[in-house]
Amino acid sequence: MTTILQMHPKLYKATDKIKVVNVPSFNYITIEGQGSMDDLEFKRKYQAIKIVAQLIKEVFKESIPFVKAPIEGIYDTYDSRGFVVRRGKTFRYKLMCVVPKEVKAHDFECLQKRFLDYRNPYLFEVGLETMHEGRSLQVLHTGSIKNEIQTTTRLMEYIAVNHYQLKGMHHEIYKVDLLDKPERMYRTIIRYAIEEK
Repeated sequence: MTTILQMHPKLYKATDKIKVVNVPSFNYITIEGQGSMDDLEFKRKYQAIKIVAQLIKEVFKESIPFVKAPIEGIYDTYDSRGFVVRRGKTFRYKLMCVVPKEVKAHDFECLQKRFLDYRNPYLFEVGLETMHEGRSLQVLHTGSIKNEIQTTTRLMEYIAVNHYQLKGMHHEIYKVDLLDKPERMYRTIIRYAIEEK
């Protein structure tokens, strides 16, 4: 069975060296919110994505072989005007996880019958959408997300020096489970979609 990680290793094996990657269209399960990463709502929505990804794996295991990809997040957390990097106390976000392209919106009807088995009120907010980032920059940040401003600033400087401009919002890919690991063990790929000026 070929997994998303095996098909696109460059997208999920980042290092502390900034790299240019090409991100194709992917099918994602997603959920949106607004607040802080410390909020209970954020944690429950993160958990909702985990649950739905696992249900897809279980329900469609015979027809759609599936190994779960990392959970990701897109955040409206930074003021990119003039390459100024700021993380606010509250922000809009979209949590998501890549799923096989064979999973369709109507398949959620099968999944929703299982949602009531879990005590998570946000499961019914999870949807399915396709996104295409295209040419992007990414780099690995190790440690607490709260301290990633230095890593993100490096990316912004690289963008400015190489005459790129931002095309998308701040994108994070979590190499470890945020709910299971201490912050010092976090490994987060930071990604920005770009285009030439």
